[in-house]
Amino acid sequence: MLLPIVTLALLQGVPGHRYTFRMTPDHGDSVVATVREDGRNARIDFDARRQRDDEYLLVRDRQLIVVHPDAGEYSVVEDSTFERIAGVGLQAASDVGVVRFRVHDAQLVPERLGPGGDVAGLPTQHVRLTEEFTVEVRAFGMRGDAVRMRVVTDYWVTREPLLVHNPLVEMLSRLGSVLGQADPVFVQRQTAARRALLAGTPLRIVVTTQETAGDEHDRGPEVQTIEISDLTRTQVDPAIFRIPEGFSRHEGEFSWRF
Repeated sequence: MLLPIVTLALLQGVPGHRYTFRMTPDHGDSVVATVREDGRNARIDFDARRQRDDEYLLVRDRQLIVVHPDAGEYSVVEDSTFERIAGVGLQAASDVGVVRFRVHDAQLVPERLGPGGDVAGLPTQHVRLTEEFTVEVRAFGMRGDAVRMRVVTDYWVTREPLLVHNPLVEMLSRLGSVLGQADPVFVQRQTAARRALLAGTPLRIVVTTQETAGDEHDRGPEVQTIEISDLTRTQVDPAIFRIPEGFSRHEGEFSWRF
């Protein structure tokens, strides 16, 4: 009797969740993806209208893997690196010395604002992180104008972790503070503040960014919203989290088209 039971379990899959997330900016196209996860691993498939091929993301063992079916290969990056990948690029440019970023007068204020109502059918807590900092950019030794940034990120979070951590959602939610991420000390403070606030899973994130340069180049506020919807419990086939047989690892720089 054991073999039929095992076979039936494999056909049914393992318990997990399926959900949609959408990132909606003030300007430009939305990013829409479907996520399937089993409590340890996750797979992220993008809306077919955005995709130029069947590229998808896997989250496994604190790594993010981009699978490129058209090329028969995949790329791997640590999930913590991917989450601040734009800031990593700025740090690399600063290290080369062509462009240097100086971040100063940074203030990070975490707040707990109480019950946030239901999101995706679940009760949430509303928390907020306000980040203010000044950044100066020097290019080829010439000093540019100082820019004051104010980034207010509101989260609606479950009381306890519910879903596998999604590094893509984390990366998108950090784009407003990308200039501050050129400074490793700012990144450390930002990471610690977020970790303290986000005990559960963010189901809705609203990022409001304002840039002040003291002239006609002032921008904002600009708002982007990231929200999870259509959250359901389901059975997940473990095979969707495996790298296809015969695919080779892309060596060199991490490769992802977004």
